[in-house]
Amino acid sequence: MGGRTPGSDGQPGITPGTLPSSPPSTFSSHDHSFTLQMIMELQKSSGAIETQLKALRDQLNKIEDRHSKADEKTDSKIDKLDDSLRGVQNKISVLSKVAVILFAIAVMVGGVAWTVTQDAFKDITKTAINSALASSVKTSPALPSQASEAGQVK
Repeated sequence: MGGRTPGSDGQPGITPGTLPSSPPSTFSSHDHSFTLQMIMELQKSSGAIETQLKALRDQLNKIEDRHSKADEKTDSKIDKLDDSLRGVQNKISVLSKVAVILFAIAVMVGGVAWTVTQDAFKDITKTAINSALASSVKTSPALPSQASEAGQVK
């Protein structure tokens, strides 16, 4: 298959004639009203967008201000709680030290009281035993060895 050349199909080659050169009657090259109208519409739209962006920026700034104020309030509350917690810790520390001292004093007083009661108990039991022995010697009959001694002494 070879390439076709003009006129190879058996018809003589026809060259087209020149086209008419008149511009279309509805198109005016000097009319810029459409372009100007579009530019004005774009400016109007961009102005509206700019206004909305400014309003959004203002709202965002207000939100940031509210959040920063809330953060400051929260920080001050946390600081107050921290201070009161330190105060409670200090009070608990002092109370625990006082409790240890009081416990030590109570143990010492209890030990002294225990010693005193033991000594008193010993004295009471000795006195009771001695008085019981003395009363039993007086009420019991004298033994022969004791009777001879008693007679010699008289």
